[in-house]
Amino acid sequence: MYASNRGNDPLDINILDNLQPIPQLSKTICIKDSKSLQTFLKISRNSLDDNLRSTIYSMLNHNEQNHESILKLINTDINSSSKSACNSLLEKLVYPEWEKRNHIIQYCKNQVDSISIDPTVEKDYIEFTNLSIEEKNNILRVDPYAYKNIEQRYNNANNEIIELKKLYSNEETIENIITNRSSDLMNDLCKINANDIKSQFIKYSKSLSH
Repeated sequence: MYASNRGNDPLDINILDNLQPIPQLSKTICIKDSKSLQTFLKISRNSLDDNLRSTIYSMLNHNEQNHESILKLINTDINSSSKSACNSLLEKLVYPEWEKRNHIIQYCKNQVDSISIDPTVEKDYIEFTNLSIEEKNNILRVDPYAYKNIEQRYNNANNEIIELKKLYSNEETIENIITNRSSDLMNDLCKINANDIKSQFIKYSKSLSH
């Protein structure tokens, strides 16, 4: 949280209370603990983007010059001091928080894309399906559930991969919707072009190494 002794800093408001550091990431966490990552993404979006309007109002009010009405401030050409405060908000808070979420989603998407079905499970399934009818019948006479068990293990493994891919793809879609909405809001209140905000975020993201 930004401390209250920062004087005239336009970000001298309590806007970081609920924001958390990015969780430690690994392939195992992406696969086995995706719910905790989804929880982090949800908290981040709620804390930052869902409260962005009130955050901007508070910041502009803090930065208000000559006791102007906040409504007058946001409905006319925004002054240079307040626009600078908005840019500071983007650089110090919005972009870093967006990047945390973007990194989690892209990292886990890549990890899930690299998953393959357990070789033993896949081998058993392929070998059984390639048997002749006579060979299958001989096995099923000994164990009527042999094929069903092999098929179920294969389908379960395959379905897990499909569901994980769907999960992170959905999170990517949600993230695009949320950040576009926030960019439009900054455009309305801070008079900063929404496309410029997204372009600057892409540059910010590329400048970082994880």
